[in-house]
Amino acid sequence: MSYNLEDKKNIIYLRNQLINAETSSLKKIYSSEEDYAFFLDTLNIALDSEPIFFILDEAIIKKAEDVLHEKRFDYRHPDFNTVINEIIGRINELRTVPENIKNIQRRQYVAWQQKVRETSFSGKEDFLRALAYDAQLMEKLYCGHIGEVDPIYFFSSTNYLAKVLPEFYQDDEERINLTMAQLDKHAKKRWIWNYPERAFAKDAIKNIQKLKTKEE
Repeated sequence: MSYNLEDKKNIIYLRNQLINAETSSLKKIYSSEEDYAFFLDTLNIALDSEPIFFILDEAIIKKAEDVLHEKRFDYRHPDFNTVINEIIGRINELRTVPENIKNIQRRQYVAWQQKVRETSFSGKEDFLRALAYDAQLMEKLYCGHIGEVDPIYFFSSTNYLAKVLPEFYQDDEERINLTMAQLDKHAKKRWIWNYPERAFAKDAIKNIQKLKTKEE
């Protein structure tokens, strides 16, 4: 099943929340009927399109389940029950996958992410921070001001968004301009110890330039 731009952006924000936010905070964020419905829809789509994310760390799937069950019986609506049952079914399927198969799936998922992001990760925590940074970068670009960035995560997320969500940049040329200006700063840094940063920045510039070429 294919999903639209809004669905993809919502998944990126949900990933950030499930990695960084406290369960208690998420329960408050998604406490109203409308917000809870949004959470159910986004979670269901995320489980369908990117199920391996939820087995990267037990805390991720546990957090999602806790928020799901918080209002499960508060809003009695047939559509809610349908989506909730789908979510529970997807989660149960993930839990029944043998651990050796999960390990293979995790390695494949990380390998794909590294290829798209054109970088590597030192471990699980580093990888999760990179996934969470996608939403942080999107928010900066929505606000029209990038400000201070963590260079490696900035390059990683720029490459990821440019390849997986090119419409995000193409919908607003100013996002491309802001990104290019930031990348250019890193690409022009002097001294030998800044060589890796310059190289990463130049590669990211090429990916953003491809978006401008497609627009023209």
